[in-house]
Amino acid sequence: MSSSNPKRIYLKRNSRNDLDDEYSRNQAGFPELEYGSPPRGTQVLNFSKESATEKEKKTDVIDEAMRRRRVDTFKEKISALEAKDKDQEAEIKRLEDLSNKLRRKNSIEKSKSKGPNLERELADEKAEISGLQRANWRLKDLLRDEEARAEKKTSEAKMLKAEMAEQGRHFQTLQGMMSTLNEATQSAIHEQKQLELESNKREAETNALTVAKRNLQRQLDEANRKLSVEVEKGKNLQAKSTAEIARTQVLREEKHKLGTELEDKKKLLDTLRRSFRALHAFANDEPLDS
Repeated sequence: MSSSNPKRIYLKRNSRNDLDDEYSRNQAGFPELEYGSPPRGTQVLNFSKESATEKEKKTDVIDEAMRRRRVDTFKEKISALEAKDKDQEAEIKRLEDLSNKLRRKNSIEKSKSKGPNLERELADEKAEISGLQRANWRLKDLLRDEEARAEKKTSEAKMLKAEMAEQGRHFQTLQGMMSTLNEATQSAIHEQKQLELESNKREAETNALTVAKRNLQRQLDEANRKLSVEVEKGKNLQAKSTAEIARTQVLREEKHKLGTELEDKKKLLDTLRRSFRALHAFANDEPLDS
């Protein structure tokens, strides 16, 4: 009897430690489940570059992957819990069989001398069985809580899907507004470029007119300078012309005077000629010409 006590105590402590470790792992493992997160390798939707149909398809693919992941995770957890439950039930059954065997093995006489030890062992066995049952209940409570949490996550996923659909519709509206705004922006940019071209053209024309004006001003200045020179020459010519006119007037007066003198001399010469002819006729007794 004394040789079996260390074995039962070892089994009892080992089973309790296993249950406590498993319970701790379950408590630590369940919160790590993030059913609302997309699976690894799944890309985040890029709503700014995809159409509504593509976004809806990708959203459905992600929802299906999330659902499959939740189902697989639940199946694995349930399988692990069921296996652990079976192991615990087998351990409980083994301990009960061991307890019954100890009861049958020990006679009434031995039980009288070793009664306190057997009672302690039975109390320990019962406490161990009670601990296993409580651990099993805790695991079942965890499973129920996890199922409720998964149901809540599923509901939240449905709400998220509805919100994503609503956001998709809003995005389509915004996309239409952005398209209209983009067209208006492109039109404004085109008009601005046209205005810049027109401004550059007018600026070039203004520069050309400025250059032409400067050239004309230089030509006008040159023409004014030449005109001043010509005016000065004209004044000189006018002075010379006035002098020439005065000289011509003097010459005309002298010519008139000479003409008058010549006429007088012609008249005198005619008189002298008539006198000579008269004298010649008188001398030759010729008749006098009329």
